[in-house]
Amino acid sequence: MLDTIAKLPPFAIVSIAVLLLAFPVRGEQQAAEKKLPPSPPKKHTPIRLVKLKNFNSQDAFRDSLRYALCVASNDNLGFFEREYPLNAKFVDRAELMEIQVLENHPALVCKLWMRPVKAPLLFILPGFGAHYQASGPNSMAQLFFNAGYSVALFSSAVNWEFYQAASRSKAPGLPATDAMDVRKAITVAIAAIKSSYPGKVSSLYLAGYSLGALHVLFVVSQEKKVKNKIGIAGYLAVHPPVNTFKAMKKLDELMSPWRTWPKNKSLLHLQKGAAAYLALLKHGLPKNGEIQLSAKEAEITIAMAYRIALRDLMLAIKASGNDMGLIKTPYGFTKNKLYKELNAISFEEYTDKFAKKAAELRLKTKLSVATLGKISNLGFLEKELASARNVSVITAQDDFLLSKADLQWLANTFKDRCVVFDHGGHMGELYTPEARKAMIDALAKTSDLRPTDKK
Repeated sequence: MLDTIAKLPPFAIVSIAVLLLAFPVRGEQQAAEKKLPPSPPKKHTPIRLVKLKNFNSQDAFRDSLRYALCVASNDNLGFFEREYPLNAKFVDRAELMEIQVLENHPALVCKLWMRPVKAPLLFILPGFGAHYQASGPNSMAQLFFNAGYSVALFSSAVNWEFYQAASRSKAPGLPATDAMDVRKAITVAIAAIKSSYPGKVSSLYLAGYSLGALHVLFVVSQEKKVKNKIGIAGYLAVHPPVNTFKAMKKLDELMSPWRTWPKNKSLLHLQKGAAAYLALLKHGLPKNGEIQLSAKEAEITIAMAYRIALRDLMLAIKASGNDMGLIKTPYGFTKNKLYKELNAISFEEYTDKFAKKAAELRLKTKLSVATLGKISNLGFLEKELASARNVSVITAQDDFLLSKADLQWLANTFKDRCVVFDHGGHMGELYTPEARKAMIDALAKTSDLRPTDKK
């Protein structure tokens, strides 16, 4: 998600902002047309809120930008860990293991931090479009490495790098098939890691955040159904969306109001939002504990980050020749016209056209929009998830990608295994001591390590 902005120079942010605002979004349909699954059952499990200390909440969107504070550093490492290799940052201490997931495809990079002694191995699945070098997943990797795990990290299943190396769909986006690709990549990675580090893996765990958390929960369901199981001991899903279609529609809604503004006004607020996020990455929160943006400026910053990730994915789809005739502009040396076309494609249109057609080709069956919505919804997996006692979920009551019904569904399904914070928006609380401890404790319930968060 917001990891995308962190990698962009200021001139690129301005250019992308102009392009996104200049062209109308296609594919805006009514939610009723999708005939989404019915509401959750009436018997509700009480939602027990965990209150964050010293968290000066502003609103769901500005709180969400605090995700930028999840940055890996040397602060939590002991002296010898910090100095070996000499002066190396945590992110640079990883091995970049290349694994061949699919024939005639590039190798997939598995970023790996191995402990010198036998330890549990945790795989981390990042959020929408995040690369394995992004700050967010590397911060989570450091958290669990410090707690005693060896850690492996892939790019998101909808990142261009994973798509080119490990996706068997012409266009990713259907959670079930994307999770199948993730399972295959994990299987290949486990074999490679155990071969390179014999006797160093005691057990296997899987964690993910945002879209990566959704993929984790689909893997849980698939592991219950297949014969050749990976053998994962415990799972952690952090801020999973419940209703994929509604979440995609929400991202489009964040972008659409700004298209009615004069271009200069919109561009000014986009620049301000991007600058504020980059300042958070570099300097942290201001002394007053508040992000100096309006809620609307935070919304457009979040929306732009997601849209950039979607555009990068579609660019990779076009470059691979897998656009199924849906992208009309040729892929060439100069890409201004291609960017113009891609920037006009909404999340809703991508889901309804690209993901739907790719799923039909892969599954060799026709899918209605209603069916696509149903099988992309976590409610479709309710029976398997409710019975999986080794799965924990962490979220916030004001996550803007969750409706009240979605939040209640999580509480109903996971019961005491569902931790709900009172603030944070979408992942904005993950830097706090309370959230860090909750993530460690969630896996510790099933771990053979019983780790604690080192200070």
